[in-house]
Amino acid sequence: MQVDLQAHLADIDDVLAIYARGTHTIDANGYAAMMLARTALRRAIAAEAELKQLKSGTYCAYCGHTEPIDGDGERIAEHIRTCEKHPMRAVEARVKELEAEIANLRDSAY
Repeated sequence: MQVDLQAHLADIDDVLAIYARGTHTIDANGYAAMMLARTALRRAIAAEAELKQLKSGTYCAYCGHTEPIDGDGERIAEHIRTCEKHPMRAVEARVKELEAEIANLRDSAY
């Protein structure tokens, strides 16, 4: 069952507004309970939004680039292959240096 958290938050805000106008009274325990519920609802709404975002996309941990989630992950994989901040770029650069050094040593040995 899907709960409309926004509607519940609006209801609590409406009730708190009535008490704020002074036309009705509420004891300290009732007010504290309303504020706790309001805080809990706001946290739940924020968690739902974050969960929705996490389920709909993925991101590069090294540069923050985001991509929608696709079936095989090819879009983010392509980004990883070209991301300048990904640690593999340093590994690839080091491999090129070593290969060049090996080629130079082979050339000088013959």
